[in-house]
Amino acid sequence: MSDKMRELLPCPFCGRLPTPSVRAGTKAEGAKFRGFVSCFGGGYSSHAWHGGIGDTPEAAESAAIASWNTRHAAMQERQP
Repeated sequence: MSDKMRELLPCPFCGRLPTPSVRAGTKAEGAKFRGFVSCFGGGYSSHAWHGGIGDTPEAAESAAIASWNTRHAAMQERQP
């Protein structure tokens, strides 16, 4: 398991480990990379669409993971 995957928190909805992905940006996006973290566990989709944008694939993935982990923490705080 990579260091990045160890940093990735489980899905706040189903508890499974989500999947990070990166794609190349478009010219309209300034040709940067876009990172996403998503989970399809539990029969529904939960996405961190506001993932990350970076100059490199690694930077975009790191930003998406940071965004996902923030979401996880917020969901855990709201649960009784």
